[in-house]
Amino acid sequence: MKTTILSLTFLALGLFACGASEEEKQTDNTPPATSAAPEGTTPARTLVDSKAMGTRPDNLVLDPTYGSFEHPYRNAVYSTEDVAMRVETPATSPAGIAQNVLVARGSGMQPAVLLAVQGGSGPLDASVWIAVDEGRPDPAVTIVSLDGTTAFEVPSTKKTERHGEKTYKLYSTRIEQTALGKLYLMVEPGTDSITIAKPEVVVADPKKPQAKAHVVALSPGGKSAVRAFASRPIVPGPPTKNGLHTRAIRATSALR
Repeated sequence: MKTTILSLTFLALGLFACGASEEEKQTDNTPPATSAAPEGTTPARTLVDSKAMGTRPDNLVLDPTYGSFEHPYRNAVYSTEDVAMRVETPATSPAGIAQNVLVARGSGMQPAVLLAVQGGSGPLDASVWIAVDEGRPDPAVTIVSLDGTTAFEVPSTKKTERHGEKTYKLYSTRIEQTALGKLYLMVEPGTDSITIAKPEVVVADPKKPQAKAHVVALSPGGKSAVRAFASRPIVPGPPTKNGLHTRAIRATSALR
């Protein structure tokens, strides 16, 4: 009798244990394991230095970042009537990350872009990066005196940089002579579209070798462009009926 009672007791305990185990399995709230995310789905990111200004602080070019380009009284970025210009800010250029560049397209007989430069006692190193369409010739680049009587060639070099779809070429030279007063960095694009970046004129470092500049003769159109903008006043005269300025019109009309 005792044996029968013990057997029934153990059987009941076994059934209770099995039932509890099944209930625990049904009420288990543990979230199912998920597979790990595949590696390499997000590209690695790195921090890089970005300059606040894409040029040296001792640069003698008056507006090397073209910030005054659209200002009605600008006196640092010029072009003849044969040039259409605009400022762009590409992701990268020789000037650095997200720095302004000047895009110019020439037409007509004597297109020219002039960037005003503060002269100084020599020697001076002049340089600029220019991109042209593939297969097109290099534009003429010169440093010109205020009256247009003296011009120094800024030749192209073999140094290039690729940024996006554009290949920039470095133009540079060293002017040994003292060039005081206002100067112009003049670029003659012809009938092509060019992109100008990082124009610089700085006091030369004697420890860094640089090719010496050659004096060249300006074309008649180049001389007239320089003389017209050299006579342009910093503050134009009063507006006319059509909103233009009388003195600015007289200065520009000298190019026609």
